[in-house]
Amino acid sequence: MQIARSEAEFHEQLESARREARKSFNDDVMLIEKFVENPRHVEVQVFGDQFGDAVYLFERDCSVQRRHQKIIEEAPGPGISPEVWRKLGEAGVRAAQAVHYVGAGDDTVM
Repeated sequence: MQIARSEAEFHEQLESARREARKSFNDDVMLIEKFVENPRHVEVQVFGDQFGDAVYLFERDCSVQRRHQKIIEEAPGPGISPEVWRKLGEAGVRAAQAVHYVGAGDDTVM
């Protein structure tokens, strides 16, 4: 992954990433995403069964991390309205149902 903070840097980083991808995978197709500084990492827990039903259980904020490992999982997440949590939970249920998910799982949102 490369982070570009200017247009000139973007072109330089893109070519560098393409060379590396071509060398490693014989393919230089790139996926470009916007870099978000200090994102919130929130999760909603869902549970699906073999009948295609799914429920939203709980939510948590996992933003406090060190080296990409969660240090604190806070529930409910601070600063997020119940309405937003409800919408995230509903989206998690739809995602679980779409893939016929069975068991407990997390839907992670940045």
